[in-house]
Amino acid sequence: MTDATEEAVPESAAVRLSDVLLGAMYSDRHAAPEEHEVLRRILCQLLGREQLPLRVEARLQDFDPAEFDLERKAYACCVIQKIYLPPLVQL
Repeated sequence: MTDATEEAVPESAAVRLSDVLLGAMYSDRHAAPEEHEVLRRILCQLLGREQLPLRVEARLQDFDPAEFDLERKAYACCVIQKIYLPPLVQL
């Protein structure tokens, strides 16, 4: 496990990214448990950690697809924040 100074993606960016990915998962109104596990693995890989930080895990648990605007969040996450996430290209 790495400390916060060695993270590939900052924890705050992982929270924003989790919103975008959760929104995409729920775009068909249903997200299977397997999809949640894949998302956890992706975020752990991006953070360089074996387990998600509590803040990120809480976001995954508290996500409400009914109140989510995917287009707005994706723009804010990837354009405004200029987050470069090469592992996501593989998806």
